[in-house]
Amino acid sequence: MKTEEHLDNWSNIGQRYEAFWDGAIVDRPLIQVFAPANPGGAEAEPIPMPTESEEQAYEWYTNPEKVLPVLEHRLTQTHYAGDALPIIYPMAISLPAIQAAYMGGDYHISPDNGSGWCNHSMADWNDAGQFDYQPDNKWWTATRMLLDEAGKKFAGRAILGMPDIQGGGQILDSLRGTQNLLMDFYDTPDEVKKIMPVIDRAWERYWTECNEIALKYQEGYVDWMGLWSAKPMVTVECDVSVMISPVQFNEFFLPSLKRQIEFVDRSIYHLDGEGQICHLDALLSLEKLSGIQWVPEPRNRDIKKFIPMLKRVRDAGKFVALTGCLQGTETVKMVLNELGPEGVFISLTCETPEEAESLVEAI
Repeated sequence: MKTEEHLDNWSNIGQRYEAFWDGAIVDRPLIQVFAPANPGGAEAEPIPMPTESEEQAYEWYTNPEKVLPVLEHRLTQTHYAGDALPIIYPMAISLPAIQAAYMGGDYHISPDNGSGWCNHSMADWNDAGQFDYQPDNKWWTATRMLLDEAGKKFAGRAILGMPDIQGGGQILDSLRGTQNLLMDFYDTPDEVKKIMPVIDRAWERYWTECNEIALKYQEGYVDWMGLWSAKPMVTVECDVSVMISPVQFNEFFLPSLKRQIEFVDRSIYHLDGEGQICHLDALLSLEKLSGIQWVPEPRNRDIKKFIPMLKRVRDAGKFVALTGCLQGTETVKMVLNELGPEGVFISLTCETPEEAESLVEAI
């Protein structure tokens, strides 16, 4: 389905998203299916990113004259089936935890693959005071400009998605460095607890200002997970938690996650891998948390193994989001039979438009 057809059919699609958040369904489960619009066609080839230098990579990801044609290409070369939405990300979500850059971290883009990372920027806790909301930071200035320019160009054709700002423990991990942070839990725990609210308040400002720009051109909220909501929503995460105990998670990071969750109306926690399952009880205890996104490791994609865990999530009154970890009609049907169609969000890809439409029809 073309983007214009999707937006013309927005009434039905929007109702399905809102029904999901309400723990109900309209006519079928909420399912996004993406496929190449023209598999094997020459025009389907991506626009190549320059790989000579990091300076070129930065220009590629922050200059609207470079970014907007790439977004246009992706939009026109994607087939959207079911409730899949034509979402564009002006500030690429391949640049994770970019809030660290906004706050003054030493952030970089690899010219080899376009991924982003932050060098350990907070060498000493005496440096902590320089990392806060920075209104004139070059990364933040570029993000605001990209959102606004993309909003003007794609209004009525696509939905603006937010940058992957993350917030909380992930930003501290980016700024401080994992090894340093793990030692800080023992050596300087009070410093960790002191800076977390600073990061959270900065996150609130960045999240709010990004959405203020997007809401000039569209209704609703979308972040990197692609789950639309008529009310303010966020996907929260803390991948560094795979390296710490539940006691440390509850002491250092759960208060920050709670602040993020309570700042918005709706929220999903990004549970990335089996190493985070030990924190599931703490997460399910957060009354205002709407749901859990489960992401198994690539080596262990047999979803049947995790059905009991996902049922725990549903039994706790939370929703389940499964994005990119299911494949094939029969697997999707099995999951829906086990968990029920209400409160389950599924997003996956197929190889052809025909396969994508067939899967939706079967569901």
